[in-house]
Amino acid sequence: MSYCKNCGQPLAEGAANCTLCGCPAEMGIAHCGHCGEKLVPGSMFCVKCGKPSGVPVMPQPPAPQPKKRRSRYAAAAFGIVMGSFGVHNFYIGNSSRGIAQIAITLAAYWLVMVGVLPAFGGMLLSGLWGFIEGVLIAVGDTKTDAEGNALRQWNEENT
Repeated sequence: MSYCKNCGQPLAEGAANCTLCGCPAEMGIAHCGHCGEKLVPGSMFCVKCGKPSGVPVMPQPPAPQPKKRRSRYAAAAFGIVMGSFGVHNFYIGNSSRGIAQIAITLAAYWLVMVGVLPAFGGMLLSGLWGFIEGVLIAVGDTKTDAEGNALRQWNEENT
């Protein structure tokens, strides 16, 4: 035997609608369709018979994960040591600047190879921008990453 999920009255075998409330047999969320017991609002199972209630449960959105803050020390070191390749910009999320630095480095190396620039000129052209940005990060002029999150200071732990 089955019961109306809207009002809890017994349904005739094969009935399409409840004879008392007129609700379609599979509609309603107030009563258990197996035993007719009134359901606790939002419950997934009937408290009397233990059968699934058929109430759709809305999934909870995942809790936002805290962002790991980038280290100012690491960004400064990347800029000073590998600034010509834009590693520090990739690290703090400025990938377009990092790509621009790689392009300038490749262009400078090409100009050195074809003899337009002396070797020192190519090194100066490709490395100066990144070196200066690394120093600016180290002295605290650059305070945030590309998403606006503050860079972690020298003595802070990553949270």
